[in-house]
Amino acid sequence: MPGPKTSIEVSGVRGHVTIGDNNVVVSAERSFVQIVQPGQRPAPVARQDMTLLPRRPQAAVGRERELAELRSGLDDHGAWQIHGPAGIGKSTLLRQAAHRLADERGGAVVFVDAAGREPGDVLQDVFEACYDAPGYRPAHTELRRLMADVTADIVLDDLEVEAEDLDTVLDALPSSALLYASGQRTLLGKGGTLALGGLGHKAAMTLLSQTLGRRLEAAEEPVAEELWRRTSGAPLPLLRAAAADRLVPAARLDGLLPELLAALTGVERDVAGILAVARDGGVSMRLLAFLLDGTTGLSAVCDRLEARGVVVATARGHRLAPEIGGVHLAGLRPGSAELAALARQLTHWVSMAGTEAAAVVEDTALLTAVIDAATEAGRSAEGARLARAASPVFACSLRTGAWGRVLERGIAAAESAGLRDILAYLMHEDGVRKLVSGKRLLAAAAFASAAAYWRELGSDGHASAADAAAQSCGGDPASGADPAAQPGIEGSGGSGSDIPDLGDHGSVGDINQEVGNQLVSSLPPADPGSVAMATKAGVATKAGMSVSAKAVIGGGLAASVTAGGVVLSQQADAESVPVKVTVATRVLEANMPGDPEGTCLVGEGATDCTKVVKSKKGEAGPVSVDPAQPLPAGVSLVYWGCDEGAQSDSCSVTSDKARHVCVTTTSFTDEAARRRCAELTGSPMPTAMFRPLAWTTKTEVKALLKPGGRPQVLATTGDAAAPGMVVWSEDAAKVAWLETGTGPLGPDGAGGDVIKLRDLKSGVEHSWPCFGCTIAFLDGELISGGGDIVRYPANGGEPVREDLDEIPNRLGHDGPPDTMLLNVWNGDRLQAYAVSRVGDLGQQSVLFRLESPTKARKIRDLPRFGYSGLVRTVSPDGARAVVEPPNGQPPYNSCGEGSYPAALLDLATGAQTRLDGPGVGYRVDDTWFDADGVAHVVYRAEKGVDATSCFADADRAAVHYTLASGAGSWERSGKAPGRLLAVADGRQITHVADGGALTLVIGEGAKKSVLDTDVQWTYPSAAHAGDGS
Repeated sequence: MPGPKTSIEVSGVRGHVTIGDNNVVVSAERSFVQIVQPGQRPAPVARQDMTLLPRRPQAAVGRERELAELRSGLDDHGAWQIHGPAGIGKSTLLRQAAHRLADERGGAVVFVDAAGREPGDVLQDVFEACYDAPGYRPAHTELRRLMADVTADIVLDDLEVEAEDLDTVLDALPSSALLYASGQRTLLGKGGTLALGGLGHKAAMTLLSQTLGRRLEAAEEPVAEELWRRTSGAPLPLLRAAAADRLVPAARLDGLLPELLAALTGVERDVAGILAVARDGGVSMRLLAFLLDGTTGLSAVCDRLEARGVVVATARGHRLAPEIGGVHLAGLRPGSAELAALARQLTHWVSMAGTEAAAVVEDTALLTAVIDAATEAGRSAEGARLARAASPVFACSLRTGAWGRVLERGIAAAESAGLRDILAYLMHEDGVRKLVSGKRLLAAAAFASAAAYWRELGSDGHASAADAAAQSCGGDPASGADPAAQPGIEGSGGSGSDIPDLGDHGSVGDINQEVGNQLVSSLPPADPGSVAMATKAGVATKAGMSVSAKAVIGGGLAASVTAGGVVLSQQADAESVPVKVTVATRVLEANMPGDPEGTCLVGEGATDCTKVVKSKKGEAGPVSVDPAQPLPAGVSLVYWGCDEGAQSDSCSVTSDKARHVCVTTTSFTDEAARRRCAELTGSPMPTAMFRPLAWTTKTEVKALLKPGGRPQVLATTGDAAAPGMVVWSEDAAKVAWLETGTGPLGPDGAGGDVIKLRDLKSGVEHSWPCFGCTIAFLDGELISGGGDIVRYPANGGEPVREDLDEIPNRLGHDGPPDTMLLNVWNGDRLQAYAVSRVGDLGQQSVLFRLESPTKARKIRDLPRFGYSGLVRTVSPDGARAVVEPPNGQPPYNSCGEGSYPAALLDLATGAQTRLDGPGVGYRVDDTWFDADGVAHVVYRAEKGVDATSCFADADRAAVHYTLASGAGSWERSGKAPGRLLAVADGRQITHVADGGALTLVIGEGAKKSVLDTDVQWTYPSAAHAGDGS
């Protein structure tokens, strides 16, 4: 039968709760423990309706794809994690997903806010949602047995746990699906993960428009474009920029949040001040209403603060925006007198007859923070009294992790204030908590300390009881043997061998390990249970082009705790080894722990720094760099020198010897850094990460989608038609191509073209007709040029035409299309350019960069192109282009009778470095820029009787020219052209002439093998295989 219900009385909090096999009699004077006799353990009853949902958020703009992926991912894996930096929208997406799961899957959905909480307390929330068992917290083994019968979707927001605790959570939910969100990826090899990035262009524009409550005006569109790029699509800074009636320019982003905070007055300032004390844990609306009693329209005040991006909504209330820290946070926090008053208010609240334990534990973050802040401000007596009043309420809540945090802070406050009566009580309660959590040795020490204090105060009865409790925890520490339990006697307790408190690990057979783990378990709530080497308070986050990050060294690599936080072990009596961590990147600024080795450069969006920390030999733990904002699209972190090997996407280190870890990114700009990381860690030189490759033959479109895989035929056109250009989305998850001559008849009676779009994840393919068009991807959306810019919905819907004001129309004709598109990698972003022919044929051409499907920015006027000229490619920095200007018009429908010069065009000055090429009979076959900015142009001879049968003559040698950055003339290369198109299984894929045919080969020398023959054109999905993107 269910156990006794928790009771709270004004005269002194009392209650009976059962934790594992321990019945705890909670008292405002002194609690004690009794062993639950066999057959007396409460019998939980499964609830008929287990669903527990958060308030339904507004629709997550631009997140339909992610919601669908989460839905299918839970079906496939049973566990799924969303991870990403603060402000990217994880909580909004997770709450939306919880409601979507409840609507679509039909089963129970349990949503729990895990921010700043110990995993054992979180699991108790889940247990209580599924079972009716008042006053009972099952031991972990019993919890697993009970939850084995529960089939539900468990959704946990802000679950920041170490790998060991994550395993414990997963083990406790054997029959349920788990979906959770956290800052960094932790679900390694146990399920699916979703790295949540910023919003795409269209979604970002929609969010800005919704926030403004109207459509964007024409004058605001350039501002919106720049905001989207500067924030990388992160929703929170976008909301902040649109909080007023007008958009805030991107140049003001860095100073916008301080401006908003400085403008706070009245109740808004009071709310922000309370939230500033609680930090990441936030405060419930229920408690805010109590603390600001008499305030009208409090919900509206919080909504206004949320709309401005000053606060963020949680499942039960609000918390400050994650970027608020440093001097801005300090400026919001109450002064000494205000903190003392706040502590007295909270003391009264927790002691009130109508305050439930569940409500109190919801606001653990504020209660513990006020105790700490009051102590730091010299008002430790108020902090100690708050802990004294709160302790029995937390005991009755069954959240032993939160109870422990209150006790820890209260003990420090009581010691500072010299309040020995409160100190004795809190030490005794800490002994009770440790006892029921399975930490007998630490419990004995706490009981003994409480006895000593009570004895000094003359409270011999309390002292004798505490002594007896300490003795009941005795036994041989080396063996971990448990003395005989004494049921019914105050202070006695069971062995706790089945540890129910997952926030407090330790071995009863090793006092040193137990003490060390106890220190770890008492870390601040921002990262419970971890031993991270850098705290959130030390991270300087900012909006803008620079990405800030923290380097974290955790797990067993960290070994001691100081007043300033966690530091690496410097124990003189333990053998230690150095662990060096180098961060070398031009993508982010990293805040790193440890002692610098040499010059440490961090700034201007880059990091070049090595720090050294000492670790006890044989310990292990993770090393990670955690960005505070999203990395550029397609860019990820990469590690060398880790247990996982070189070029890993995560890193753990065992300090069995001196170790050197090097961290950089897959960015195009970090290619040199990747080579340096390999050298520093003694690893093989980096191999490029595989990116898919497409190519065309005379009648087929093919692709290599996996390293070591076989080429796949995407399309076969037949003899009456031919494959056209192929383009890839930025993430290489989608591919599109043209099939010429297979569509509806064009204006001249000739066959039109067909656009094909395939989603490689789902395998779904869509098609649309077009005439004389070119295609490109822009921010993940397929577009075409010809006349207008046309957008093609990913769901296969009707195309949408966009008549861009910046690109003027010209008279129609039977020549090339008005607008030709090309995709070019600019650094780490896939950019779309448009070459538009303005006016009559041959009069003027203009190069535009497409900022969005509805917005273009003119780069410069181009040479007159006529029929045959075009822009071949643009350099990664967007400063130069290889163009193919005409040199007279070859005979119409001819082959091998024309001359095709090329030129490098400086897009800033218009200066050209001309290349005449080999002469008549040769055409430009390939152009590209390599990682060092060198321009390449390859010519091949033409062969055929007319334009339709004209193709490259593989029997004749190609001619290869290069132009180094800053050089004044082109040079003919002595090397045979062999552009590196992709890398698969460490082997290079190149396009070469072999045996009279143009061939794709993989590998070199004796290990070379043919991938395909009679290859016409190649289409890599990255700028060049060495960019690692």
